[in-house]
Amino acid sequence: MSTTSDNSKDLTIPQGNTRDVFCAVVDGSDNVFDISGYVCTLYAKEYNDWNNSTIDITVDGSIYNASQGAVVFEFSQTDTSIAAKDYSYEIIIDGSGNYVSIVQDRLTITESVRP
Repeated sequence: MSTTSDNSKDLTIPQGNTRDVFCAVVDGSDNVFDISGYVCTLYAKEYNDWNNSTIDITVDGSIYNASQGAVVFEFSQTDTSIAAKDYSYEIIIDGSGNYVSIVQDRLTITESVRP
């Protein structure tokens, strides 16, 4: 399985802002994957800090259209009110006790340019 997310896997969100991120889960042949009965979660932690087990952001996905593999992750102001820097993120789908990582990439929280 893989995913498409806002036409790119890198995400950038201004610090303290909200943002909805759409994800479509597809199989190895780029066919939609039915995520009925699955739980989708996005986790993020400081970029390239693999020795640190602290998760900085956890966003549960809302299934938008299960038969089409569509899920939305709604970042709140609380989720993005963390240090402005790069984070590694991973989207995991979990069904029947089996979980699959469908994407891993970079999430950047940017600081406002306004003083």
